[in-house]
Amino acid sequence: MIENRLRRIIQEADGFAVGTFLMSDSATSAALMDAAGYDFLAIDRQHGVIDDAACLRLLAECGRHGTTPIVRIPANRPEDAMRALDHGALGVIAPLIDDAAGAATLAAACRFPPRGGRSFGPVRAAPILGRSYLKAIDDSVLAIAMIETRAGLEALDDILAAPGLDAIFVGPNDLGLALGLGFTGGRTDNQPALAEAVTGIVTRARGAGIPAGIHCTDPAMARAMRGLGYRFATVGSDLGLMAQAAATSADQSRTP
Repeated sequence: MIENRLRRIIQEADGFAVGTFLMSDSATSAALMDAAGYDFLAIDRQHGVIDDAACLRLLAECGRHGTTPIVRIPANRPEDAMRALDHGALGVIAPLIDDAAGAATLAAACRFPPRGGRSFGPVRAAPILGRSYLKAIDDSVLAIAMIETRAGLEALDDILAAPGLDAIFVGPNDLGLALGLGFTGGRTDNQPALAEAVTGIVTRARGAGIPAGIHCTDPAMARAMRGLGYRFATVGSDLGLMAQAAATSADQSRTP
């Protein structure tokens, strides 16, 4: 096995992994976040200001402190998943998964034949991760499907049964919009319908033996989600944390 801290933790009986999204294309920022103590970092190619070349630069800065680098691809396209893995990611999050076919497409793109359909060409990943790459990588990566649409929620049981799927990841902002709640800021504490959906998702995932993760607005929400049975969480993002800390510093500096 290739060491994947996120995979190891979510497979532990009481494991809970904490990460954050990298949305900036700054390699310096990625290096600082890698040293911050997270279990994993999710490079966000869907909403972040990160293209393919920037993704490669960020991956070069991740993992130096045992942190697992994963990539959220822009859409559920096999070529995007394969390139992220070739660059050295140890997991792929695919957004907007609506059905079992989409989940199966993602899972297949993350494994080499005969288990999947990934094309061979790990030009950076194999030299960086070691000579056993081809033998070990299929059992080390994570294929993670996002549940954030009404269709995905309705098809959840079928998605959870998709062959090769390793985990699901809830996007509460989009899920709230899909449920007709408007923009909730991702919070569930004052949104009963969203809270019910979030609780139902993790309950069904646990019954299917599939670890569930969720994006959280703050550490308090992450702790609450752990209490519900979620096994991993992203808390904010590098840009969000920077903006929040900067605003707090500016406000406190003006306080007499």
